[in-house]
Amino acid sequence: MENIACLENRTSGRIKSITRNHRRIRINLIGVYKMIQTVNLHDFRQAFHNCGRGEQFSYEALGLIFEYYEQYEQDTGTPVELDVVAICCDLSELTPDDFRKQYTVPDDKSIEEYCCDEGVYVNETDKTIIFVQF
Repeated sequence: MENIACLENRTSGRIKSITRNHRRIRINLIGVYKMIQTVNLHDFRQAFHNCGRGEQFSYEALGLIFEYYEQYEQDTGTPVELDVVAICCDLSELTPDDFRKQYTVPDDKSIEEYCCDEGVYVNETDKTIIFVQF
């Protein structure tokens, strides 16, 4: 994965892009800057541990969440900020039994179908489902 650093301004729509040595830098000409660094899967998982949230999701679920956000970036062309607390607030991982206890899933639907119908399905591991909390 290519390492990309971006300087982003949230107050101005004027952006200048520069590409040098396989690195793309986006610079807003006026305002406050924010630096975004592309992370790999290891860095993503480590960020959860560094924030004291290493047990929020299983090891496998963190890999699937990383893929979910990578796909979102590819589909939209919009970089995603790695905000561990926001991810923990937005997403959840539950066993099928726990999911059925918390949500009313019709008997004729699987949990995956129910989540897809609600627009909250992210992915699933062998033992759990990952979804956007609603």
